[in-house]
Amino acid sequence: MIYAYIRETPNQEATKVKRQKIDRYAVDHHLKVAEWVIEPTVAKGQRILPKLQVLAEKLREGDIILSCSIVDLGVSIHSFLDFLNDCFAAKGSIQTIEEAYSLHHDDTTNSFFDGID
Repeated sequence: MIYAYIRETPNQEATKVKRQKIDRYAVDHHLKVAEWVIEPTVAKGQRILPKLQVLAEKLREGDIILSCSIVDLGVSIHSFLDFLNDCFAAKGSIQTIEEAYSLHHDDTTNSFFDGID
């Protein structure tokens, strides 16, 4: 299953641009987004992203999360690494558009970074 994840910002135009980038990426790579996950604006000091946490819990082997940017996937390096660990435990993968990262766990090398797509 392919999920698109957007972390909203107070600037609605920026949120709209994120959705357009993900839509364009999906079309260019012949992917069909099955579910959009929109995270509301994060309150200052918030330590987790609730919708992202739920998404990580329901991720299954082969699932893909599309995100505009890697910075949307955590409010701190610790929360990002926790999310990454959950994704790889489920054998899912993450594609970021702005950085062109393809992140997935590779059992043969015990690594998770494919570098630039």
